[in-house]
Formats: sequence, C-alpha cells, structure tokens
Amino acid sequence: MTLPDPHFWDLFDGIPFCDADALAARLAQRPAEGIADFERSLHALVRSSNTSDLLAACVVVHSGGFSDDSWLHFRLWLIGQGRETFTGVLRDPDAVAGIPDIIAFAAGRRPYPHYPELLTVAERAYDLMVARVPAELAELPDLRELFSR
Repeated sequence: MTLPDPHFWDLFDGIPFCDADALAARLAQRPAEGIADFERSLHALVRSSNTSDLLAACVVVHSGGFSDDSWLHFRLWLIGQGRETFTGVLRDPDAVAGIPDIIAFAAGRRPYPHYPELLTVAERAYDLMVARVPAELAELPDLRELFSR
C-alpha cells in the first residue's frame, strides 16, 4: 500500500510505544501538509486493517465479541506496533496470536491492547506547530481543510 506520507513509519522510530505526546512533538517538526499526510496515512491504514479475517482472529483472542471502539483501538494499537508487525498481521491475521502483548493479554497479565490516542496525534502536532509560530508571521492553513484533501 502506498501511503500519502512516505515517512509515516519512520516517525515511530525511537519513540516509546504508545507515547502519543512524543509522537506529536516529532510530527510537529513537519510542515502543516506533512501533518495532514500523516493523518491521511493513519486513516488509510485503519481502513486497510478493517478486514473480516483480522476481526475473526481478534474475536478468538478476546474470547468473544467486543465493541466497535475496541476494534478501532486495537487496530490503532496494531499500527503502533510498527510496519513489520502491522503488515505481517495483515498478511496472516492468525499471527496476531503470537504478539507478546496479545499473549500477555490472553494470560490475564495485560489489559486489552489499545492505542486510541494515536487518533489525536495529528491534531496535537498541529497545535504544537501553531503555538511555535507568532500569529503575525504566519498564515497557516486550516487543519480541517488540509485533512479533507
């Protein structure tokens, strides 16, 4: 899959897992269009991971059904695992059972894997970027306009 942001996965390098604040701070170093590309890429990955095979594997791991929000938050968590894990699980959804956090969850040692904060990273990054630029010096595009392209 070609993403709008060719450097999407690179942003996660060296960032502690599920540290949305650190990810937003790194993303805020990019121009507004780069932040919008990150958001578009994230949504493309969320859509591409919405498969019945992956859902079925998660239902087995979860020992039953779960909410739409839990399903979305799991897929965000899976994206946060990085390109290799994400693409590997999309190729073979049963591979989700071999992820250490999933094994720990199944054994009752960890909560259900989720990363809902990933949905807010682009907005946080944009806020950080705007805060650095004095208003009289910048004409920044509206975030909603960028994301709708």
